[in-house]
Amino acid sequence: MRIGILTHNYPINSKERKDAGIFVYDFANELAKYAEVFVFCPDFGGKKEDYKNVPVTWFDWGGSKTKFGNWPVFSPFSIFNFFKLLFIGSAKAEEFVKKNEIDICLAAWVIPSALFALWVKVKLGVPYFIWILGSDVNKYVKFPILRQLAKISLRKADRRFANSYWLIDIVEKISGKKCDYMDAITNFNVEEVKPRELNRNIFNFLFVARLEKVKGPDVLIDACIELKKVISDFMVHILGDGSMRNMLGKIVEKNRLEQNIHFYGNASKDDVASFMKAADCLIVASRTESIPLVMVESARVGLAVISTDVGDCRRVISKYNIGYVVKNEDPIDMSEAMLRVVEEGKSFKEKRYKGLMQLSKDRSQKVAVETFLSKVNEK
Repeated sequence: MRIGILTHNYPINSKERKDAGIFVYDFANELAKYAEVFVFCPDFGGKKEDYKNVPVTWFDWGGSKTKFGNWPVFSPFSIFNFFKLLFIGSAKAEEFVKKNEIDICLAAWVIPSALFALWVKVKLGVPYFIWILGSDVNKYVKFPILRQLAKISLRKADRRFANSYWLIDIVEKISGKKCDYMDAITNFNVEEVKPRELNRNIFNFLFVARLEKVKGPDVLIDACIELKKVISDFMVHILGDGSMRNMLGKIVEKNRLEQNIHFYGNASKDDVASFMKAADCLIVASRTESIPLVMVESARVGLAVISTDVGDCRRVISKYNIGYVVKNEDPIDMSEAMLRVVEEGKSFKEKRYKGLMQLSKDRSQKVAVETFLSKVNEK
């Protein structure tokens, strides 16, 4: 079988992990063990790795070099670029499917990939599945035109998958069609990575995410301001970069938190793993989320978590007993949870180790691919 994965987000090299496209890369390479896989993605610039196992078609759409997911939603320039990407991408997708003799398409994200897949189905009769991954539905269905486009592409799809049960409910409500669960995770092999050398005399929190409003880094820093009023022997290690970096740095400086918060910028896969092995607690501060990849990744090294009550986070944390859930956008509640885990010390992770290992076992790339192939074979 020849499978085409249509996406707007794919790493330009196998070491890049700053964007969500890394799990599409890992999924494609696991799927390639069972089928011939080809990837289709807009070219947003940068030097590309020459992928051999799963070839990638980077199509030139003549637009912005900023990745689609980072476009400002309300900008007229973004609206123009979107329809340009949609028009050119649909035509290029048709060429891609013909050239590679694709039997079935999998659109990663609804907007814009599922619209490319819908065009291909109309023109060539090639069936397509959609993998709904959170940001597409959360962000774009708020706009009437995009909501209608999403609704049409969801309804016309041969199968729909989502990476959280919270998303499944949303998708089924929008489309009126059944949606199945399928994990979106990375191959996070950490066995050979050594733990980062951190100060063991203080409690070490870890935050791994883009420094954008949706990920809530400002909420975390506000929580640290509150926590500092009670204790001072803690450190928050922030891995990631984004448009809020300078603003966050000024808040840290203004509140004299330089000894408690450190920014490292974008980190490699191995760097993230080394911090996870050494840290005492992961923090997820997202304003919206389905199920954070970083939460599943951290489970593989036995790192428990504090998370905001978004998406499937409460369901997962409660089911596996891997940490605490706090109110969304509530720095006071978050600071109280942080104080609680500091007071628990080593026992915070130790009590949750069994659940973390079970979560890691239940959610794997192999299981995701098996789920996908089982639905392909049902068709």
